Amino acid sequence: AVLSLSFTDGQPQAMPLIQGVRNLAIQYRGQQASTTIVNGQVSFLLTLNYVVTPSQPGHYCTPPIRAVVNAQVLQAQPVHLTVTSAGANGNGPSAQARYAFLKLLVPKNRIYVGEVLPVETRLYVVDAQDIQLQPIASEGFTLGKATQPVQGQMQLNGANYATISTKTTAIPTRPGTLSLGPAECNLNLRIPVARQRPSGDPFEAFFNDPFFDQFANPFGRRVELRPAKLTSETQSIQVLALPTTNRPPNFTGAVGAYRLAVTANPTNVAVGEPVTLKIQITGRGALDNITLPPLDAWREFTTYPPTSRVDPTDALGVEGTKVFEAVVVPQNTEVKEIPSFSFSFFDPEQQSYRTLAEPPIPLIVRPSAAPQTLAALPVGPTPSGATASPQDIVSLKEHLGVITAPRPPLLRRGWFLALQGVPVLALLAVFLWRKREDHLANNPRLVRRQTAHRLIRQGLADLQNLATANDAAEFFALVFRLLQEQLGERLDLPAAAITEAVVDEQLAPRGIPPETQAALHALFQACNQARYAPTGSSSQLLELLPRVEEVLKELQTLEVDQPA
Repeated sequence: AVLSLSFTDGQPQAMPLIQGVRNLAIQYRGQQASTTIVNGQVSFLLTLNYVVTPSQPGHYCTPPIRAVVNAQVLQAQPVHLTVTSAGANGNGPSAQARYAFLKLLVPKNRIYVGEVLPVETRLYVVDAQDIQLQPIASEGFTLGKATQPVQGQMQLNGANYATISTKTTAIPTRPGTLSLGPAECNLNLRIPVARQRPSGDPFEAFFNDPFFDQFANPFGRRVELRPAKLTSETQSIQVLALPTTNRPPNFTGAVGAYRLAVTANPTNVAVGEPVTLKIQITGRGALDNITLPPLDAWREFTTYPPTSRVDPTDALGVEGTKVFEAVVVPQNTEVKEIPSFSFSFFDPEQQSYRTLAEPPIPLIVRPSAAPQTLAALPVGPTPSGATASPQDIVSLKEHLGVITAPRPPLLRRGWFLALQGVPVLALLAVFLWRKREDHLANNPRLVRRQTAHRLIRQGLADLQNLATANDAAEFFALVFRLLQEQLGERLDLPAAAITEAVVDEQLAPRGIPPETQAALHALFQACNQARYAPTGSSSQLLELLPRVEEVLKELQTLEVDQPA
């Protein structure tokens, strides 16, 4: 369920305190602000949204919610919530479907062979991470390119979901009743869980001081990562064969709705000169699959295979123009025009074949120019007064010219001898580099340790800049990433798999000091709070920075044993 707190003409000085209710997980989901001007009167509305997730059926009532706005204490009435069992009425969603489900959407279930079918995969999720959409099962279909995922928001059955949609196309290749799908998605659900009760440990009390409390989740809630695999329903598609009645003889398999335009250039040529024929087919359909009918009937032309390109106008590539360019060469002066060109396709909307034709294009063909020959040079005595042609053969030189002393050979030059040592040095450098690469390849843990140390050194410098700039959101996001990298390196786990739960599940059984565990819990809670309700001033961030650095250095020197 969604709980919303709306404030008119004011905003709370701090996040309203909603006291915890047993078996209810209340999670902050963001805010919305709007300004309205009516007859010169300006009104401001601020809405804080929370997701309320019950873990048990029953009737719940939240205590009165108080907030300080403009130095006044405002109080909202208690909110009542009735929760029934998921299967009580026979059609309730499963426990997993409350948090996420997947749909495969198609506009229609009856199409023709070769017709383009738009397909949308839409994920509904409350809160998750590491989302990986898998390819759609498509036996009997050819899938087109997929668009980039688009995020949105949607309210369904009284709950707010974040949506992630990606679109593609499916073209059936054979008739019959075919199954499209299912679509699949792998992800980690973020399920709210209650915080554990204090254990009385003095170190835990130290790290739960007021300084850390300002960054902790005000509702005292944590989240648990639960891996899930979502599967959509399969769409049954009835694919019809293209009719054989009234099929045009020049039909090449195009299905859709198109327009035709034909141009030629130049239209005044000599025999044997090429003419470029440009054919544009514009419309909606499988543009990549369109082919031209053969031009074999053009007996008075020499034709060459056409080239083609597709200029799409939409993200899926099913609307646009396919351009063909073919070279034709007229063979005689009797040619007066380029013949009429026609193109046939099947229109699935009208359920019939259509033929488009362009009229002949006038063409002027001139006789080819006479070949040019070179004039022969005169042979025989030169007429009086004429200039004699130069001799074809020049006589040998009678004098050698100036003789210079030869240069010393390369083997006697110092720079040449020094140059011979370059390959030896290069070979030695390659040998040392290869030894180092082999050493690193045999020690992946060493490579990861060096990489993690470099990342943390750079990250600590970036944290200093973010704290000075009072960028709390980026500050805690970077703290969370550094903790993931360092814990992942120590535990030899992927960094993306590191969460707060790892502290209790992996570190505690390995004999890690309790003070280190408490410090890690405090930092993880501060990062979770900053994700949903950023708070903290620049001075507070600078004050937190030495603690972050101390915990990271402690983890670097920590020897992690195998669990007992």
